[in-house]
Amino acid sequence: MSGKDSNMFVTKVVTPKGKPVTCGDCVQLQPHFSFDEKFTSDYLIIPALLPVPESGVIRDPRVLDYICSQYSLGTTIASVCTGAFLLAETGLLDGKSATTNWQFEKKFRYRYPKVNLEISKILTENDNLICSGAVSSMMHLALRIIQREGS
Repeated sequence: MSGKDSNMFVTKVVTPKGKPVTCGDCVQLQPHFSFDEKFTSDYLIIPALLPVPESGVIRDPRVLDYICSQYSLGTTIASVCTGAFLLAETGLLDGKSATTNWQFEKKFRYRYPKVNLEISKILTENDNLICSGAVSSMMHLALRIIQREGS
């Protein structure tokens, strides 16, 4: 949030190299920043990822470093659906509660035994880490952020 902007929430897209990324249905997102550019953010939201990334095989290891560095600066990190896999890969969820899409419960529990997976919950929140369940729970995440920030 910025006092210079009349909107309470301003969304910016960040990618490792500041280059566009192609999402589902061949939609291309144009980023505002790269990982190397310095900016502050109240929230970093990790989107749903399909296919679910393989454990230990993140194409660009800077992604994990970036998430951890933002968290260490006080940014709240939130994941949507299978984005919890990427968040768990950082180790930030170890010993904490998390949720994800119920279809991936077995895979998540196997890969991240140190995470307390609460698959029946729509949202989990601890230490500025928020996870939302299936993609449809994204609205719950949005409402939680609004609740945390305002009215």
